[in-house]
Amino acid sequence: MERGQIHALEGILAAVLLVLSLVFALQVSAVTPMTESTSSQHIENQQRAVGTDLLQAAAEDGSLKAAVLYWDNDSATYHGSNPDGIYTNDLPDELRLGSELERTLTDRGIAYNLEVNYVDDGEVRSRTIVKQGEPSDHAVTATQVLTLYEGDPLTDESGDPDGTGLGEGTTFYAPNESDEPLYNVVEIELRLWRM
Repeated sequence: MERGQIHALEGILAAVLLVLSLVFALQVSAVTPMTESTSSQHIENQQRAVGTDLLQAAAEDGSLKAAVLYWDNDSATYHGSNPDGIYTNDLPDELRLGSELERTLTDRGIAYNLEVNYVDDGEVRSRTIVKQGEPSDHAVTATQVLTLYEGDPLTDESGDPDGTGLGEGTTFYAPNESDEPLYNVVEIELRLWRM
């Protein structure tokens, strides 16, 4: 064999070896559509859908409004909450929304914060009802708009209407921002994340 032929054969063998190494490297690292980022996004989308569905169902059956109006007019806080007026674990058992949140979220390892956003003198303000901690970077938010009327009764400690309507000079945090019978339109914000 001549020297030129040996160099050509050596070049071909090097190219074959390079191609085989590349094929082996591609076989070792599996590239799938469910990489970490898309898997995480899928979980976040599921959590958002669960939160949205839960809030919509609670708004339809009245348990969302009952929880928002679970207000102690004398102490100007939620019944049985901490001195800041916030529940640090779950809503009380007397509220149907509390058992729904626990069954749907807490029992599945999903933490949440529940807030009410409302209008006060043209500014949007926020009131925390439940705070289970600081949300992770992968937290999602579900929202539901709720209309409050002047005749909507506050809820007593047993979870039943107490007969005091919102428009009757209550200590409720969201002010009367409209003429009768509308009281205020609030947005319920549910922030969810994996524990």
